[in-house]
Amino acid sequence: MTVSRNGRSRASLRLIFWSTGEHEKASQTYELWIANYPRDYVPHFNLGTIYSYIGQYEKSLAEFQEALRLVPGDVLEYANLGSDYISLNQLDKAKTALDQALDGMRRSIPDHGWR
Repeated sequence: MTVSRNGRSRASLRLIFWSTGEHEKASQTYELWIANYPRDYVPHFNLGTIYSYIGQYEKSLAEFQEALRLVPGDVLEYANLGSDYISLNQLDKAKTALDQALDGMRRSIPDHGWR
């Protein structure tokens, strides 16, 4: 599979992993994607998702942290970090990450005087 930034390639990668369970192929493709587009957060996010799914939480954390470095303040990255920290029983770090996710969500909601 060639790596490109279009939606078809992204959908194909999701299909490889989620439909067939071939996480090894998807992981290799994400690694190639990272090599070709080092400033793109998407392959880090997706690779982190795979690692988390197969229980490799330390690797997952590293990928989500890199995605967060590339897209600072991303709510979903903080939520994923929180989930992985819970899986590793690092509850203080989980709370911090999930609090940051909630703060980001609150900031993204328009204030119409409802708060």
